[in-house]
Amino acid sequence: QEGETLIDPFCGIGVVLQEALLNGIKVVGVDINQEAINGARKNLEFMKFQTKDWKLLNADSKEVVINEKISGIASEPDLGEILKKKPNKNEAEKITESFELLIIAVLNNLKKNLESGSRIVITTPIISTSKERVQCNIKNILEKTGLKLAKIGEYQEMILEFRQDQIVGRGILVLEK
Repeated sequence: QEGETLIDPFCGIGVVLQEALLNGIKVVGVDINQEAINGARKNLEFMKFQTKDWKLLNADSKEVVINEKISGIASEPDLGEILKKKPNKNEAEKITESFELLIIAVLNNLKKNLESGSRIVITTPIISTSKERVQCNIKNILEKTGLKLAKIGEYQEMILEFRQDQIVGRGILVLEK
C-alpha cells in the first residue's frame, strides 16, 4: 500500500524498486553485487525519486540487518546460470535445491522484519529436462521458513510462467507471514 515499505533482497538495477516507488511505496533494495547497487542508485536518481523514500544496501540478503518494519518482499532473484541445453533430472534438481537453500536463508533472515499478514512474491526456477520440468520443493520452503502460501483470488499455488521451448522458466510464488 502507499506509504508502506517493500524490500527487494535481490534488487539488481532496481526495476522492482522503481515500480514500487511509482506507486508511492517506500523501498529497501539489497544486492550483493556493488555494480548492481550502483546501477540501481543511478536509475532511482535519474527517475528523481525522493531519497527519503528509498535505501540501497550492498549486502548479502542472508545476513543483512534491516532496522525497520517491512510491509512486503518482492523480488526476482537470479534463477541460475544460463543453460544452453537441457540438463538431466539430477542436474536440474541440484540447481533448484541450491536455489531453495538460498531463498530459505534469505526469508528466514528477513521475516523478523515483516509485519503480520505481509506478503512475499518471489520467482523460482522451473527447469525443463528432456522428460519433465523440475521446480523447487515449495513444501520444503514453507516448512523451513514457517511461511504459508497466500491465496490469490481463487488460486493458492505457484503461478507457472514459461514457454514451451524454454529451458528455464519461472514459478511465481506468493507467500504470507
